[in-house]
Amino acid sequence: MRFKRSQAALEFLTTYGWAILVVLVMIGALAYFGVLNPSKFAQERCAGGSIFSCSASATTTNITLELTNQLPEKITVDTDKDKWSVKLANGTSITVSSVTVSGGSGVIQPSAHKTFTIDTSTLGNAGDKVKIEIQVPYTRGESSLTQKATVEVITTLG
Repeated sequence: MRFKRSQAALEFLTTYGWAILVVLVMIGALAYFGVLNPSKFAQERCAGGSIFSCSASATTTNITLELTNQLPEKITVDTDKDKWSVKLANGTSITVSSVTVSGGSGVIQPSAHKTFTIDTSTLGNAGDKVKIEIQVPYTRGESSLTQKATVEVITTLG
């Protein structure tokens, strides 16, 4: 009688063990082929905090950033590449090789917008979805004090 109970227990554990193993293999296969990749489902966005509203697009080597001034005074964005900072979500710093602005100067009047093109080292492969943090140097009004606004971009590289 004692052996029948242990055999039943062993068969029970073996049956459910195989079922759990099959489920784990299926989850592993889905993760391997990218079906369970949460970054695929992240919505594309650009957030500039209370200073800027923005829209952005990126390729593997540059970022096009349209910034709209939300302050009641003019903002002057500095286009010196050494003052800009670009980082990926994993903490990798990206080298900025140049910053250009449409319309010549980086002065943005209240409620107006300017488009900035940031040439960088490689951001990733075409088709990758990336989260980019950009530190934008600017001055408010007639002040000479340089401040930095953080702009967060989630986009698919073109």
